[in-house]
Amino acid sequence: MIKSIGGQLGGLIKDKGLKGDLIRGGAGSIAIKLASTVLGLLTGVFVARALGPEHYGIYAYVMALVSLLSLPALFGLPSLIVRETAKAQAHEQWGLMRGLWRWSSTFTGGLAVFIAIVAFFAALLVAGRFSAEQLQTMFWGVILVPLMTLGNLRGAALRGLHKVLQGQLPESVVRPVLFLFLIGLLAWLKVDLTAPHAMAMNALASLFAFILGAWLLWIARPEGLRQKPVSVVHGQEWLKSALPLALTSALSMVNHHADIIMIGWFSSATDVGIYRVATSGAALVVFGLTTINMVVGPYYAKFHARKEKQQIQKLATNSARVVIAMTLPVVIAFLFFGEPLIGFIFGQEYLSAHLSLAIISVGQLMNASFGSVGLLLVMIGHERETTKGVAVATLSNVVLNAVLIPIYGIEGAAFATAFTLLTWNVLLWIAVARHLGIDTLAVPLAKRLHIGKKW
Repeated sequence: MIKSIGGQLGGLIKDKGLKGDLIRGGAGSIAIKLASTVLGLLTGVFVARALGPEHYGIYAYVMALVSLLSLPALFGLPSLIVRETAKAQAHEQWGLMRGLWRWSSTFTGGLAVFIAIVAFFAALLVAGRFSAEQLQTMFWGVILVPLMTLGNLRGAALRGLHKVLQGQLPESVVRPVLFLFLIGLLAWLKVDLTAPHAMAMNALASLFAFILGAWLLWIARPEGLRQKPVSVVHGQEWLKSALPLALTSALSMVNHHADIIMIGWFSSATDVGIYRVATSGAALVVFGLTTINMVVGPYYAKFHARKEKQQIQKLATNSARVVIAMTLPVVIAFLFFGEPLIGFIFGQEYLSAHLSLAIISVGQLMNASFGSVGLLLVMIGHERETTKGVAVATLSNVVLNAVLIPIYGIEGAAFATAFTLLTWNVLLWIAVARHLGIDTLAVPLAKRLHIGKKW
C-alpha cells in the first residue's frame, strides 16, 4: 500500500529526483504517521483505562487548554517557516534561512515562557474554583507550552528542508513511545494513576522529544549553513506575513478544541473523557489527509515559485484521491462496528461514545474529500483567504456547540464539529478555484459548476 501511494505521488511529475523524493517522503511519512497513530491510540487506550472517565476528562480538558495557550506563542510561524525555509533553500539564501530560524526561536521561546508564567499565576488566583487534581494537572500542563511551541518550530524547519521523517519523528513517535513507557512504569510500580501523573509524564516525554528534535535539525543543516553565514533578519516582514497564519492557526485550534472546552463548561469531566474517546477514534479517519499534507506542502511552495500551475493541479487532484482511498475504509468500519470496537478497546465505561464517533467520522470523510485545500492556500501565499474561511467556520462551531451541547450533549458537539468541517472546506475550495483556477477535489467540479477563474 505504501509503495502504491508513493508511486501515485511520484507519478505526478517527470523529474526523477523529485519523484524519488516524493516516493521516499510519502512512504516514510505514511510509515511515521501510521506509527504515530497506533502509538497515540495505544497511549489513549491505556490512559483512558487507567484513569477512568473522570480523571481522563480532566487530563483531556487541560491538554485542550494547553494547546490554546500555545497559540499566541506560535503566532502562525510553523507554516511560515516551512514555506520560507523551502524558498530559501531553493535560492540558496543561507543567511536568510539562518536569520529566520534564530529570529523565530527567540521570538517564540520568550513569548511561550511568558505565557506559561502568566497562566500559572492565573490558575493560582482562581484556585478556589478547581479541585486539587485539576490544579496539579494544570501546573504540569503549562510546562508543556514552551516545549510544544519550540518543538513545532524545529519540526517545521526540518520539513521545509524536505526532511519529512526527521521533522515528524520526535513528536510523532519518540514522545508517545516514552510517554507510554513512563505511564506503564508507574502502573508497574502500582501507583494509583491520576490526571496529574499523566500530565507530568507527558511533560517529561516532551522535554526529551524537544532535545532530540533540536539535535536532528543541527545535523540536517545544509552545507551553506555550516559555513555560518551572516544572519539576514526580516522580522517585521515575517511578522506581517505570519499574522494571517497566526489568526488561521488560532481559529483552527479553537475549532479543534471548542467541543472539549465547551463540554467541560456545560457538562462534566466524565462527559469530556467519553467524548475524548470519540475524537481519538476519529483521528484515525484523518490519518490519510494529515500524512499527505506533511509530504506535499513544500512542493506546493516550490511549484508556485516556479509558476508551474499544471503541476500544482496534478498534485492536488492525485493527492486528494490517495487521501480518500485511505479514509473511506476507516469510516465504514466505525459506522458499522463503532460500538463493539469502543467497548473492546477502551472498555464498557466508554460505550456511549459510539454515536459521536460515527458523526465525527462522517465529517472527517467530507474533510478528506476536499484534499489539501487549506494547506495549498498557505503554501502559495494566500493565507488571508484561509483565515476568512476558518473564521466563518469557527464562529459557526462555537455557536452550534453553545446551542447543541446543552440539548444533545456530546452528540451535539459531534454534529457541530462535522458541520464545521464541511463549512470551512467548501469556503476554502471556492477561494482556491476563484483565485488560482485550481480544483482540489479528487473529482474536480469547480469548472463544471463555473466556479473560479477561466479554465
